[in-house]
Amino acid sequence: MESSSTYGTHNAGGGAPREPYRPSKGPRNADRVSFSDARKTNQAKRGYVRQVQPRTRTGESNDEYKKRISKRTYAEELRRRASMKSGVTLAAIGIVVLVIAVAVGIGVFFASSNAKLSLGDSNAAGALTAAEEGQPFYVLCAAQLPGTSDGAAAGEGDTSGEGGDSDEGDNGNASEGDNASGEGDNTGEGGDANGEGGDNASADDQQGGEPAGEGEGGQAPEGENPEGEGGEGSDSADAGLKTDTAYLLVRVDPANKHLAFVTVPSSITLTLSDGQSHYLYEAAAVGGDAELIKSVESIADVKISQFASIKAEGLKSVAAKLGLDEATVPIAPAADQLNYKTLKQASDAQIAFMVAVLDKALGDESANLAGYLSELSADVQVSWDASGLLALGEAFTPFGEVTVTGSLVPGRMATENGRDAYIITDNAWQLMLDNIKNGRGPDSIDGGDQLDLSQISVTVRNGCRVDGQAGRMRDVLLETGFDVSSVGNVDDGALYKETFVIYHDEKYAIAAQVALADIGVGRSFDGGDFYSFDTDLLVIVGTDWVAPDGTGAQ
Repeated sequence: MESSSTYGTHNAGGGAPREPYRPSKGPRNADRVSFSDARKTNQAKRGYVRQVQPRTRTGESNDEYKKRISKRTYAEELRRRASMKSGVTLAAIGIVVLVIAVAVGIGVFFASSNAKLSLGDSNAAGALTAAEEGQPFYVLCAAQLPGTSDGAAAGEGDTSGEGGDSDEGDNGNASEGDNASGEGDNTGEGGDANGEGGDNASADDQQGGEPAGEGEGGQAPEGENPEGEGGEGSDSADAGLKTDTAYLLVRVDPANKHLAFVTVPSSITLTLSDGQSHYLYEAAAVGGDAELIKSVESIADVKISQFASIKAEGLKSVAAKLGLDEATVPIAPAADQLNYKTLKQASDAQIAFMVAVLDKALGDESANLAGYLSELSADVQVSWDASGLLALGEAFTPFGEVTVTGSLVPGRMATENGRDAYIITDNAWQLMLDNIKNGRGPDSIDGGDQLDLSQISVTVRNGCRVDGQAGRMRDVLLETGFDVSSVGNVDDGALYKETFVIYHDEKYAIAAQVALADIGVGRSFDGGDFYSFDTDLLVIVGTDWVAPDGTGAQ
C-alpha cells in the first residue's frame, strides 16, 4: 500500500512512490540550511531547530518602523484622550476664572475710581454741554488755594498806594468831582471826567483830565472811583475780598495735542441768577457749580463740556504723590496787593503747576496712567468717569509733544460800586478769545504770528512830576522787549495820578496789556481821538507807579 499510494489527484501518471516521513531520520534538507556555527548546524540535522529568521526585505523605513512600534495601543489611546479632555476642561476653567478675576478687578478699579472722582451732589452736570466728536472742548477747573486768603485789604483811611499823590482826605484817589488827573482844574463844576461843562484843553494837547473818552478809560460811571491799578491807594469798601479761589478755563484739543489755559479772576463781578451783583467766587454759593459754569460761559462766550474741582489739601496731596516740590503748589495772593501784575504772577504759578502735574503723569509712553489715576482720584473731583480720563490721558501722551499756552483775562483792579473788583479790558479780551477759539496763541496779532514785542514801538511821557520817571519806565519796557523810541514829559502840564497805556489800533490791545503787566499799575485803553502819538503805544507815567529802585514812593 505504501509503495502504490498517491497523494493528491494532480499526480495522474502515478509517478514514483513517495517515501513516508520518518521523524527518526531528522529533518529533510537540513544540510542545506546555513547556521552561524557548527554546533547549530549539527542540531539542525538532528531536528533541533529553535528559531529561523527569514531574510526578508520590506518597504518600511526606519522612521516608519519607529512610529509603528511607538504607536499607542487602543487602551493607551483611550487613557490619553481622557487625560487630554480633563486637562482642557481644567484649562478652560482656569481661563474663565482669570477672565472673571480681571473683569472683577477692572470693575472694582473703575467703580472705586469713579466713586472717588465723582462730583457727589454737585449740580454741574446740568450745566455742561456735550462736546462734539473729534472737536476741541472746554473744561472749567476750580481750585481752592492754600495760603492766606483773607489777608487785610486796604482799609479805611489807608494811604498806602504806591507812589500815590494823596490829597488831604482823599487817600490818593480822585474824590467826588475830582478829575482822574488829580488836579481838579481840568473839569467844570460837577467833575465830569470828560470835562463836559468845564474848561478842558483839546484832545490833541493830551489833557490829563480826559481818561480817553467813552468805554475803557472813558467817563467814570456814577459812584465809580476812577482809581488806578489794583485798588492801590484806595479805600476798600469790601475788606472781605477773598482770593483763595482760582478758576482755569482750558481749551482741550486732543487732535492737535494743544492745551490753552486761561485764568479767570475770581474777583470779576457780574449779575447772578438772584438778580444781584456778586463776585464770581460767590456764584457757587448762589446756585451751585451750575451757576459758576454758566457765569464763566457768559464771560468767555464758550460752552463748557467738563468740570473739575480740587481743594487746597488736594493740591498739596497731588504734589506730594507725584514728587513735586511743595513750592510749586500755587497759593492765594494777598487781598491788599491785588493788581494785574500780582494776578498775572498768580496765574502763571497756577498754570505752571497744572503743566508740572500733567508732565509727571503723561511724560512718556510708559506712564502708568491707571496707576496715577488710582493714586490721584481721592484728591480731585471731575465730571469725567475713569475710562474717559484714561482715554484723554492717552491722547496727550507723551506730554512732551503737547503745545501749551497760558494767559490771564486782560483787565485791571479798580473800585466799582464801592468795592474792589477786576474790570475786564473788553477789546483785549475779545482779541485774546478769538485767538484761543481758533487754536492760536493768546497773544497773536491779526491771527498771525505770536506777538513780537521788539516790533512794538512805544512813546513814554512823564505825567507824575517826579524827575527821571519816564527814563526809568523806558528801562522797564526795554527789558521786557519793547522798542521805546521816545521819552519826555507830557505837554499839557497836568498831574496824572494813574498810569495809562494807550493804543489807537485795536490790534495792539494785547500788546498794551503785556506792557501793563510789567508796569504793574494803571490801565490800558483805546485812546481814540483824545491822544496824539505816532508809535504803536503811548505810556503816560502816573503817580501810582513806583520804579524798581523805589523812586516814586511817597
